[in-house]
Amino acid sequence: MIDPFERGKAWFMYNRLESEFIETTSYVALETCHRNVWSEKFGELLVRTGDLVDSFFRLMINSKSLDTETLVRDLRAKILNKREKDLKRQKDQKWFPQINDFSATFDPIFQLSSVEVEARRLRRI
Repeated sequence: MIDPFERGKAWFMYNRLESEFIETTSYVALETCHRNVWSEKFGELLVRTGDLVDSFFRLMINSKSLDTETLVRDLRAKILNKREKDLKRQKDQKWFPQINDFSATFDPIFQLSSVEVEARRLRRI
């Protein structure tokens, strides 16, 4: 099976969300005076962005491209260990890492917490 992380699925999904966000700036300019503006579309984009981040980390944890990373291997082992315990206890729900687990695993590798996003004004033609 082709690794979805390597084939760029997460990047494709991110680009689609980014395009939708940029489209909203046609209606509400990305300016400080609009920082308290809320709409169902903005709420939906926030939820979908959080969902995408979660999906992205779930893909990354299984990516063969990260097989050599000790922190990734440690988290994989933790997942297997917790799931084995859940099976013994006959739990229906499988344990899966939360955002803090992903942060502890991937931040030292990618330094995601130090990344800053810069929003530039789009010029209309």
